[in-house]
Amino acid sequence: MVAQLMRSELPVLIEHFHLPTLPIDPDDVAFILCADNGKATHLVSYDNHLLELDDRYQFRICRTVEFLQDPRVSQAR
Repeated sequence: MVAQLMRSELPVLIEHFHLPTLPIDPDDVAFILCADNGKATHLVSYDNHLLELDDRYQFRICRTVEFLQDPRVSQAR
């Protein structure tokens, strides 16, 4: 079914998410959902719309430098 929808090039609207806050840019929802459902500790991005949401989720949304400086990341290496 997904393959058929992709071939049809019709927009697929998903209206309900389990997220506490939705990003302004609808294209960013997929990244938030992946990080949330994957139980990520970080989502690394330079997208300002995503970075503005850093304090709204269980995971950090940060730039690469902040990710590498996080003590949790340093301990895992």
